[in-house]
Amino acid sequence: MVDNAIGPAVIAEQGLARAKALTTPAVWFLVAITVYFALQTVLRVLYAPSVSADDAELLITTQSLDWGHGTQPPLYNWIQIAAFRLFGVNLFALSAIKNLLLWVIFAAGFFVARRPLDDDRKAAIAALCLFLVPQIGWEFQRALTHSVIVLAMTMLTLLALLRVVQAGKTVDYVLLGVFIGLGCLSKYNFIIGVAAMLVCAVTITELRPKIINVRLLLSLAIAALILSPHVLWTVSNMETVLGRTSKFKAEESASFSLTPLLAVVEATFQSVVLPCAVFLIAAAIAWFRGSRPGPHASRPPVQVFFLRLVPVGIGLILIGSMFAGIGELKERWLITVTFAVPLALFLLTEDLLGRRGRNAIGIVAAACAVLAGIGLGVMYLLPRSIPPEPNRPLPVIAQDIRALGYQRGTIIAGHTRLGGAMKLEFSDSRVVEPQYQMLPGGAAGPFLLVWTGDKTVPSQVSDLYRQTCGADLPAVTSKELSAPYLHSSALWRVNVVLIDGCTRS
Repeated sequence: MVDNAIGPAVIAEQGLARAKALTTPAVWFLVAITVYFALQTVLRVLYAPSVSADDAELLITTQSLDWGHGTQPPLYNWIQIAAFRLFGVNLFALSAIKNLLLWVIFAAGFFVARRPLDDDRKAAIAALCLFLVPQIGWEFQRALTHSVIVLAMTMLTLLALLRVVQAGKTVDYVLLGVFIGLGCLSKYNFIIGVAAMLVCAVTITELRPKIINVRLLLSLAIAALILSPHVLWTVSNMETVLGRTSKFKAEESASFSLTPLLAVVEATFQSVVLPCAVFLIAAAIAWFRGSRPGPHASRPPVQVFFLRLVPVGIGLILIGSMFAGIGELKERWLITVTFAVPLALFLLTEDLLGRRGRNAIGIVAAACAVLAGIGLGVMYLLPRSIPPEPNRPLPVIAQDIRALGYQRGTIIAGHTRLGGAMKLEFSDSRVVEPQYQMLPGGAAGPFLLVWTGDKTVPSQVSDLYRQTCGADLPAVTSKELSAPYLHSSALWRVNVVLIDGCTRS
């Protein structure tokens, strides 16, 4: 039978033996990342009173529970809604979910690395090396949201896939289907990562029987079942879903162009340059110190899998980019593939580096983690002429708005970032803004119109009022409120108008 093509002896040689008890290095690693991300959660709440762009967007889109939210799949929103119900609409709920997902990335990264390395100390160092990937070590902690959850789901899917090729029990295929379905609900670039995993496994003779297997249809059926309501929602809201595809700068001309190739090369280089530089320097130092490992025996299939994952994934991205004529790629869109770069580098250099070199790599990775935490503190706490958005004095402004007589109702904001920040301060209010134009549950007065810039009510605000109330905005006089940014003398200004209710013609 095909299912028995991989016997127990071969499984052990592949480094896919069943999970062993955690050793001391594993426990210390898990404790360290738990403390680190718990501390990051607390510090984010203390650093600054407001939110950046991605968090503001979440505050807007979590006002309703739906099968889709704008241009992103809904999984992060669902989890965030649950957190808001549990902890209230506040910075802690936002920060706790992000840092929990970051913890999942690193914890799963450890258990993934444990498979090909079969050594807890090495696996802990390899997992720490995720901090060397700039998007993970810095951008994930600083600003991003949906990219965080898609990598967490990619890691969990990878663990499920390793279980499939390890033993291939029916429950393993069920888990794989569940995580594929949830991964597709996290962010659409998840599809690239899971496709690269499956293609890599199929190209390896020893792993192929577990992938080309009738029970994989069970996995795909479960994934389709989980995903189908969102697909139906997407079909009905295609204009909304495709509303921001211009960010890819796709070329309309059918003629051949090198632009997609250059975009993929540039994004890949920016994603991998730091970990590659660190490992190259460490390997060069080990070489000049006289480290000369002997010829490497044939690698176990699971190591071959991880060494192929990145080039196969980048190849799939390149094919897709050429086909779609994509002119620009952000590094974070490649993260479901480039996350594997540190582990691949570790596998390639572990014999050359030796224990001393591996420990040095671990120290550098840990230092990057510490520097990221310090960098966030500097970004928020150091006085600057142009302060970051989270340093906006929203609590002070909100107090001034309440003094004008507004407590709760409907807020019409000039843009998403402002709308999300206002939702944080007036959690009982419904917020509508130009990008999502969400008004769950209908409009309820009084109305607070709020925008930045010129004192004249901007057209997008008056248009939203008209859509909400079915009548033109009456003649109003705005009031400017201002307060200094946190840790800065620069003033942040906002214009507000308070209207008791809809004025219908």
